[in-house]
Amino acid sequence: MVNYILSLVIAFIAMIMDIKFRKINNTFLLISLLLVIVFGLCNENLNVFASILGMFAPLVVLFIPFCLKCVGAGDIKLLCVLGYALGIYGIIDAFALVSCLSIPEYIIYRFYSKKEYPFVVSIFSGLLVRFICWMVKYER
Repeated sequence: MVNYILSLVIAFIAMIMDIKFRKINNTFLLISLLLVIVFGLCNENLNVFASILGMFAPLVVLFIPFCLKCVGAGDIKLLCVLGYALGIYGIIDAFALVSCLSIPEYIIYRFYSKKEYPFVVSIFSGLLVRFICWMVKYER
């Protein structure tokens, strides 16, 4: 539960940063990674192997889009931090939601604004939807 909330807070701050400054600060990402690792080590239910796989999964999945300049380096680093917090299964779920949400968000954003679309908005939206789905499942 703490990892989900921490992930949402990190993604929200990164979203504000990316919208306002068009860049996600590396110092913020490093501090976020350290926080996620500390909270993860304090959690006795943490699967370290799944967390490490979750951290490296965005690098593998987004390598080609990064080379094609479709995704920024800050977005990939943010997804790596979130991947450690959520583990491999959590980041795959979140990434599927991010991919589905990015298309309509991109269309809406381009309709109202002529600026470049910040992908981190889709990352936050996907995490928020995943968190809500997890809470509904958890309450049952």
